[in-house]
Amino acid sequence: MVGAGRIGVAGVKVAVIGAAGYAGGELLRLLLRHPEVTEVIATSRSQAGKALADVHPQLATLSEASFLDSAPAEAARGQDAVFLALEHGESSKVAHAVLGAAPGLVIDLAADFRTSDRALYERFYGPHAAPDLLPKFTYALADVAGPALRGKRALAAPGCFATAAQLALYPLRGAGVSPSLFAITGSSGAGV
Repeated sequence: MVGAGRIGVAGVKVAVIGAAGYAGGELLRLLLRHPEVTEVIATSRSQAGKALADVHPQLATLSEASFLDSAPAEAARGQDAVFLALEHGESSKVAHAVLGAAPGLVIDLAADFRTSDRALYERFYGPHAAPDLLPKFTYALADVAGPALRGKRALAAPGCFATAAQLALYPLRGAGVSPSLFAITGSSGAGV
């Protein structure tokens, strides 16, 4: 069943908060094709009421649903998983409300919770909107942490550069070397 913002009626229920951006669109594409995900809520402040396919043409054959303008807590309530696909600094502003709605799992795609060290975060990004939540999120480099992530309620997804660097250097752990890494991105690094 397809409705305004919802797909399916049973199975794994997922909300994508901030689904109109590049990461949100790719995430929707993966979720809408996933055999165990049967319900998806896609929210967007800027695209509310528009069809998903109007913003993400690659979804035209997958869904006729529209973006909702639901408050983050409302979208998160009753969900098995919630993805925060918001721009940097916005996830930390809604995280209390989302976690308070008690979804099974929250995954932040921004950099808001990638470190539990407040001083380190503020050194690079400035003040944090929810510093008390920093230790509640687990840095989720799944290729390395794998089974240790099972049962966690709040995950911080690493960025693409960090993932590439960590996976490239991981085999050197414990080898007593001090590797150096230099990386450059072009316009594709912004998601477009």
